[in-house]
Amino acid sequence: MLLENNIYGLALIVRGHYEATAVLGYFCHRLESLAAGKISFEDFEWNIADAVMGAKHPQFAKARPPLNILNCFEKADKYLDKHVFEAKKGMLRDGYDWLSEFVHPNFLSNISAFTLDKPNHRMVLRHGGDLQKVDFQLPHYLEICSGLFVLLFDAFNERAINGGLGPQ
Repeated sequence: MLLENNIYGLALIVRGHYEATAVLGYFCHRLESLAAGKISFEDFEWNIADAVMGAKHPQFAKARPPLNILNCFEKADKYLDKHVFEAKKGMLRDGYDWLSEFVHPNFLSNISAFTLDKPNHRMVLRHGGDLQKVDFQLPHYLEICSGLFVLLFDAFNERAINGGLGPQ
């Protein structure tokens, strides 16, 4: 997306990465709840199944509903705040909310799509235009999320294997 100067597309991709990271954090939180005896294995199974197989579209009328992504962010941030940051940060949700400003039709998505040419009283579409310094915030958000994804992936693997849920 950077090579194509497509900031809107980049924001969508990075936001999607945040959602995938939130689901992985949700899994870590649920594994921790299972290990602590706060949920049953059956509940854990359904939580994971709903995360990967849930659907809302009428074509999948027999499917259970998917997890609410905001709930995933809440659980992932709770897990990260406890095990990584050791303080209440809510970093994933904050980044997601910021990125959502880019992908919904509002101020940030508009400035990524066009600039105002006030002297000539017109809008100039940015398609094919040069990248602006502010556009490079988005790869920074991806860098943050990628680091958290790796931490969560390792934590999930550790809990799933050494927490008594996988082969030993």
